Amino acid sequence: MRVFVDANVILDVILKRKPFSVDSAAFLSLCEAHKTALAPHTVSNIFFITRKDFSERERKAMLLDILSYVDVVSTGRHQITQALKNDEIGDFEDALQLECAREFNADFIVTRDPKNFTGTTIETISPKDFVAKFGSIG
Repeated sequence: MRVFVDANVILDVILKRKPFSVDSAAFLSLCEAHKTALAPHTVSNIFFITRKDFSERERKAMLLDILSYVDVVSTGRHQITQALKNDEIGDFEDALQLECAREFNADFIVTRDPKNFTGTTIETISPKDFVAKFGSIG
């Protein structure tokens, strides 16, 4: 199974966003058992978004930890062009996430906002539903 992770799932864990952080953390603990990836821009976005909450050293350590069990999808002109042409998804960042998931041949996009990925043939699923469907923690 190939699983693509949306940025909001990782940010929920890092920033301890309630009530989402528990389900997202449970999902991330399952990632080592599945072929899992994220988009390259997710790394830079997380690094930037968390700058007020963590030092540079802490942010690098967190991202290196995540990258120890999650791959990064190669992105190029084709994926960016397709995302820019996507009129079904209103948010460019989500359209780019979708193109990265396609490049990865993902079976699932794990996201807290499945409605943001309308019109895709890749199944979107919340972290909570993924854990319920494919494994439990503990």
